[in-house]
Amino acid sequence: MDFYEEYGVREYCAVSIPERLFIVNRLDSNGKYSNQKTYTEGAVIAPQDFPQLKVDITNLFTEADIKEVDDY
Repeated sequence: MDFYEEYGVREYCAVSIPERLFIVNRLDSNGKYSNQKTYTEGAVIAPQDFPQLKVDITNLFTEADIKEVDDY
């Protein structure tokens, strides 16, 4: 995370497949990641730099994905 802040990455996402969570971190006006939001299935989000691109979180998680992680 410090690396991303250092290079000014405005937004990055992390996915927890077993918990079916989508976590978005955005830089604040001080250049720090203080604005973390967690989304679950059913949420529709848009990247900060591409607001016209809508992503339905439910589509990120399929039974095949969950089974593959469980079997790993």
